[in-house]
Amino acid sequence: MPHPVTIRPSPYRPPTREQIERARSMYEQGFTVSRILAACDMALGTLYYWLGGGPREEGGPLYPAIPRRKQVIGKRRKPLETSRVSLAARLWRTAERQARDIEERLARPAASTTERERDVRMFNIVVRTMRDLALFDAAQTPAPETTVAPERDVEELRASLIRSMEAIAAEREEEDADGDGAHSQRGDIGAS
Repeated sequence: MPHPVTIRPSPYRPPTREQIERARSMYEQGFTVSRILAACDMALGTLYYWLGGGPREEGGPLYPAIPRRKQVIGKRRKPLETSRVSLAARLWRTAERQARDIEERLARPAASTTERERDVRMFNIVVRTMRDLALFDAAQTPAPETTVAPERDVEELRASLIRSMEAIAAEREEEDADGDGAHSQRGDIGAS
C-alpha cells in the first residue's frame, strides 16, 4: 500500500541564494548551527559547504569563506591514565558492555543464524578475556591466607570412587530386576 502524499518528504531542492546568504549571515552573527539549519531549511553538510564558499567558479569560490567558530579536526583527547589498575578497570567495563550487548542480541529469537553464530563466537572471546582479567586481578591482590585442607591419599580417593560407583551400579541392577519382575507379572495377567 503506498504512503499518502501528505506524509512523504518533499524532494530535495538546492537552497536559493536568499537561503544561502541568510544562513551565512546568521552564522556570522553567532546563531547556533541547529537554529540556522531550521530557519534556512538546510542540511548540515550543505551549510558547511556554503560557509566554505560554495562551488568553485572561474578560479575561486562563489562566496568568501567564513572561518569556523570551532575547530574540531585535530583536537587531541586527554591522555588516558597509564596505570595497570586503570587499564584493567577499562578492560573490565568494555568486556561487561560487550557481554551485555551479546546477551541482549542472543535473547532475541528473530536473529539470523549467521548473526547468532558470530555472537556466540564473540561471547566466547569475551568470556576468555574476562577469565584472563580475573587472573590478572588475582595476581595483583594478595591472596588471603587460608588453611590448606589435608591432602588425601590418591589410592584412598580412587577406592572411595570405586565403592561409590559400585553402589550406584547395584542400585540400578535392583531397579532393573524389580522392573523386569513387574513387567512379567503384567504380561501374565494380560495373557489369561
